[in-house]
Amino acid sequence: MDNLALISILNNAIDGIITVDFIGKIESVNPAACKIFGYTPEEAIGKNISAFMPCTNKLDCLSYRQRYLPRIIPDITGITFQVNGLRKDGTIFPFQLATSKFENRGRKVFTCFIHELGTQKSEIKIRADYQNNNRNFIS
Repeated sequence: MDNLALISILNNAIDGIITVDFIGKIESVNPAACKIFGYTPEEAIGKNISAFMPCTNKLDCLSYRQRYLPRIIPDITGITFQVNGLRKDGTIFPFQLATSKFENRGRKVFTCFIHELGTQKSEIKIRADYQNNNRNFIS
């Protein structure tokens, strides 16, 4: 597969895809990730991935973002779990996070796959409402 095909796949993926270096610095984002978090690629690239995670106490948040999060990225590789995200506008939302690791020119790079759960829950509710309405109509 050529690079143009891979770029097209990344640009058209419905889930967010973010690559980060070993310390959590964002190296790339796809359009879905930009839409989910509300940042342009230029705003997101260079930020620490922890900027997309909510914290309640500013001092604890800074410590967590600078010291803890970059260390756990390697430990969560291959695990999928639910976390809360923080959009640019301050909105907190649930998403499913999965990570993978690869080497690029001798450097460890981590890929974060973001599947927004709010949308999924809305679709499930819409489907249930539709089924209930149709039962009431047929009965």
